[in-house]
Amino acid sequence: MNQVYVCCSTFHIYISILEAYKYKKMGHESILIFIIDKINDAENLIPVLKNIEVFDDIVPIKGYSITDRMKKKIGFFNYMFNRAQSLVNLFEEENPELVKYKDFIEHSELNLFEVNRTRAYFIIKYPKIFMRMHEDGYGAYSQKLSPIRIFNRKYITRFPLLKGHDEEVKEFKVQHPEKIFDKALKSKAKKMDLDALQDALSKEEKNKIVSSFLGENTIEESHNRALIVTQPLSEIGKMSEQKKVDIYSSMVEDAKTSGFNVYLKMHPRELTDYKSIFGNTIKMIPKLFPLEIFNLSSDFSFKKGYTISSTALGNLKYVEKKFFFDKTGEKVYN
Repeated sequence: MNQVYVCCSTFHIYISILEAYKYKKMGHESILIFIIDKINDAENLIPVLKNIEVFDDIVPIKGYSITDRMKKKIGFFNYMFNRAQSLVNLFEEENPELVKYKDFIEHSELNLFEVNRTRAYFIIKYPKIFMRMHEDGYGAYSQKLSPIRIFNRKYITRFPLLKGHDEEVKEFKVQHPEKIFDKALKSKAKKMDLDALQDALSKEEKNKIVSSFLGENTIEESHNRALIVTQPLSEIGKMSEQKKVDIYSSMVEDAKTSGFNVYLKMHPRELTDYKSIFGNTIKMIPKLFPLEIFNLSSDFSFKKGYTISSTALGNLKYVEKKFFFDKTGEKVYN
């Protein structure tokens, strides 16, 4: 069956690449619908993805800029009582290219990530096709909907429940199905074997992915590397900019004191200029580089990894010791 992937983050894209390779070998086609208005410079990924040559087409669209101003755009009455059709109309007005792929989508399986309002369009527009949701990090394991929200969406606004709770979403792919406790999601949970997907790639395919994303950037050969994975904690209001910088500075200091070459991977939605802060004491990994790509070769190994709640670090195979911190800068576990 042909596949459609709807993505807005580098992790979504990485999983879509792995899945698309699998289906390509089975003789099926895949297209990537890329929501580009969540992260800065997302358009820069399009030539990278084209170079990998696994998707039959890549469709950049707007999503968040539409849903963020939807209430103002359509008015209170439509927002309360005609929200579903109004959202479809807005999406197709802003993204006319979506209409061109209607026939392909109708004859494909639809793969969704982070099923929020920006994915509601697909649930409303294509209720009869097979849909699956893929995990989007740690939040996938703690998703819950309140009875009030369920009642309101079902009987008043008649808008998708989202978060995988809609009956149109038949399957929920996660790395750890046993950790799903939400009853509505538990019955849909299926194993997403990240290792199996990665191991199924040929050496040439792995090299193609790595070289496409790294471009002219290099990861120097070394047995003494440390990795710091940052999060947009100040950008989303979880802490001040200075507090965030202080915590990551302590991680850099710990790694440097231990004699490691420090690599820092900043989150795509961050605005902090780490290169200006740390100068040549660290090496920067490209902002739009999916960290899980490091799983494709043991050449990309690290002795230590540091983060505050990063799913990406948890997913990496070739990090010897992983240190997770809370938002106060205290070590939680390793």
